[in-house]
Amino acid sequence: MRRVRSLGFAVPVGAALLLIFASSAARADLVGHWTFDGTLEDSTLNANDGTFQGSPLPTFSSDVPASIGVGQSVLFGGGSGHVLVPDNDSLDISSAITISAWVKPNGNVAWDGIMAKSPSDGSLSNHAGNYELRLENGTRRPTFHHQRDGLNDTIAYPNSTAVVANNTWQHVAVTATNGGNVSFYLNGVAAGSFPVVGLFGATNSNPLYIGTRADLFTTMDGWIDELSIYNNALSPTDIFLLANPGIDPGTPYDMIPGVRARASSFYAPDGRTPAGAVNGSGLVGRLHVTGPPGGNMWLSAAGDLNPTFDIDLGGVHAVNDLRIWNYNENANATCCLGRGVALADVYVAGADGVFGAAPILSGVELDQAPGTLSDFSQVVSLGGVQARYVRLAVTANQGDPSFTGLSEVKVTGSTVAGQAPLPTTIKSVSSNLVGFNRNAAYAVNGAGLGYGDSHSLAPEGTMWLNQGTFANVPEEQFDLDPEITFDLGSVQKISTMKIWNYNEFITDRDDLLDRGVALTDVLVAGEDMVFTPLYTFLEIDRAPGDATVDYSQSVDLGGVMARYVKFDILANHGGDNNFVGLSEVQFFGVPEPSTFVLAGIGLVGLVWARRRRAS
Repeated sequence: MRRVRSLGFAVPVGAALLLIFASSAARADLVGHWTFDGTLEDSTLNANDGTFQGSPLPTFSSDVPASIGVGQSVLFGGGSGHVLVPDNDSLDISSAITISAWVKPNGNVAWDGIMAKSPSDGSLSNHAGNYELRLENGTRRPTFHHQRDGLNDTIAYPNSTAVVANNTWQHVAVTATNGGNVSFYLNGVAAGSFPVVGLFGATNSNPLYIGTRADLFTTMDGWIDELSIYNNALSPTDIFLLANPGIDPGTPYDMIPGVRARASSFYAPDGRTPAGAVNGSGLVGRLHVTGPPGGNMWLSAAGDLNPTFDIDLGGVHAVNDLRIWNYNENANATCCLGRGVALADVYVAGADGVFGAAPILSGVELDQAPGTLSDFSQVVSLGGVQARYVRLAVTANQGDPSFTGLSEVKVTGSTVAGQAPLPTTIKSVSSNLVGFNRNAAYAVNGAGLGYGDSHSLAPEGTMWLNQGTFANVPEEQFDLDPEITFDLGSVQKISTMKIWNYNEFITDRDDLLDRGVALTDVLVAGEDMVFTPLYTFLEIDRAPGDATVDYSQSVDLGGVMARYVKFDILANHGGDNNFVGLSEVQFFGVPEPSTFVLAGIGLVGLVWARRRRAS
């Protein structure tokens, strides 16, 4: 059937032209789409058409994924056979990418290449170039590669949970964002995420290889169908819909944002941690996946006979409901839905984290999960009780003798004035460390916070760090006058500010904690952004390098009326390259009018200081 090119996909001649403009398909960020339905043409307007190359030559096959049902795929026979697409500017991707494909490997034990724009100019042919996606030898896990900006400097991101089975169609996808994360998906389900190392997006003048890479060493032995490249990182819902066409996941339920969790124990080998049951990772809309459970569900350690699951709302709320999806791993006919919770008591605690001696609900019954992709959630009403912490104390599971788990818990309710942090964004920042995922937004979004206001030690995606005097190329600028300005969205009466200083720590590098702020002026402004000093020479303690305690420092802002709060940073604790950073900053309102008190703290302990700006 002859096809015409569209903005997003190929449509048969004579089909309703309205289809071309369907919102689910007409995407400006779709730069290459190969249906393989008897042609190697790219169905986008970029005309990235391919040709069969190598030996044995690939062939078209009528074997296609059941969810697609019609058309053809390409069968690769190993050797050097592949599809070659000439270099085109549209395939040079420097900021964000999504690669999506259906694959059906034959079962060999070597690598199965899916796609590679490789190598970077001047590098050896076995290096990744702009981007490369393949199935790994032995583990059969999807792996994404890219070069940074030098010769032969390939970075690999091995998928942590998904294993692609042989002789069956599966949907594989990966997204990557410069300064963000590389995230993997199998059959539309999140399957591992890793911070980008260095700079993603070193483009090159080489062709695109489909079914292998430039050295022809990783050639696919099996089928590929519906291959797509986007110059954007698609959302998890977008990827789910690519892998599950025709399924409506529904609008996500409301929830209190920033919820964290801990449990009496968890199953560590594949990451079935408490966080996986409150971060929405296994949810697509209102549907919860059946697997893989690692990262998407919580499971107790074996032999935990009295499991508890504790939820931290980040501040005191009037808690309305718990919406619970029970443990939904469906590994086989006998495992593992019996691990779900059957009976639980519910306890609550206030800001002090001390749970009451008696439950507020006893003998809450939960149904066994169905083992299907569906909305099987159940609602437990808490009637608006004021609490920061909620505990599910499990008294019985669905019959498994060793393990207990949950897939997801969403909490609804409203904040109690002055008892939960005010929503905050970043208005401006003097710099973010180039080439690393340590942007200012992480200092206000709770990304690194754990249960009870502890904070992670890993800075990527959880802390802000400025550029300091660190630069790799001439166009990168030093930042010797660090500033960060917080935006509360509207003028608020601010009672308290909590600060978690920069908490990066690795063995034998205690000095990394010296990058934290030691001394800063604090200024405030209303809608007019005319700043006035509130604190001068405010001292901030060095972080402890401990991820198990709340080391935050509270600062009384006395009920000042302000929309913007600026840190005009004067000194760090002695960090290398004059780096300075923060882990998290929160602001709290007041329930009733209070008197504003101006306070100041003397200049002590200056490790490095900058020259004051002229005003």
